[in-house]
Amino acid sequence: MHDECDDPSEMFSFWNMSDELSTSNLECVEVISSLEPGSHFGNYRVIAKLGSGGMGAVYKVYDTRLNKEIALKLIISADKASQESTERFLREAKTTAILKHPYIVQVYDIGHESGQPYFSMELVEGISLKDFVKTNRCYQKVMHIFGKICEAMHYAHRCGVIHRDLKPDNIMIRPQNDPCIMDFGLAKTKVKNKKISHTGMVMGTLQYMAPEQAQGLVNFIDERSDIYSLGCILHYLLVGRPPFIEKGVYSFHFMYQILAKKPALLSVYRNDVPQKLQDICLKALAKDKESRYQTVAQILYDLKKVHF
Repeated sequence: MHDECDDPSEMFSFWNMSDELSTSNLECVEVISSLEPGSHFGNYRVIAKLGSGGMGAVYKVYDTRLNKEIALKLIISADKASQESTERFLREAKTTAILKHPYIVQVYDIGHESGQPYFSMELVEGISLKDFVKTNRCYQKVMHIFGKICEAMHYAHRCGVIHRDLKPDNIMIRPQNDPCIMDFGLAKTKVKNKKISHTGMVMGTLQYMAPEQAQGLVNFIDERSDIYSLGCILHYLLVGRPPFIEKGVYSFHFMYQILAKKPALLSVYRNDVPQKLQDICLKALAKDKESRYQTVAQILYDLKKVHF
């Protein structure tokens, strides 16, 4: 198990970014609308676009310095990127960069090209955990993966990083059935005592979000909020759905379920799940974070008691 955490101020000169790349000087960053296959972006030759979200896009590129294919993420927008979105983008890069674990995506480089912020990372081959579960319902196999996810999050928490958006979509499964945790865009880190999220803002994905996070109680979010999300992921792995589902995900009824309704027993959906696994799942999903597992190490300890 990886327990030692590197000091980012010693590892990466970009942790304390120079004024040239600081967000205070990037209030409105002119961003590239798209990168075409065959084009070049600094030392990277674009091969294909892998996907895009609300803030950025990820490309498969060839790194002419490392001489291998990697992934490149940069802010993509039709308009100028705001200071807040740029700060979040850089925070994701710098937070991920301090984590060196086989089950967490590795960041190679952070920088900017002609004022365009970017970071490069390992190219993770495979499928999302969400898609993996659709064809793999054997609880022995998925619990093997869940244990590795917990190992990675135990390490991240020891490094002072809280993910805040753990969900099957943000975890890739490599061909060897090893997980890789991705997307630290909403992460909160104790390395830098600077908050980006504002009190009252609901950040994350409600179906996998702890009650305190769903209420926008930013100052109450800690490692135990991630533990709740791990409970949701375990629920999904075992029965193919999160604890609570609602088509109108921001409806009052759905919020009520997250804040007050007890999740159904896993035996309602599946009758072959060991009782100890059900107990682990329900403890992680406790509404009151004081009643949850207090550390991921406690989950790992209980997982070892389950015979697969």
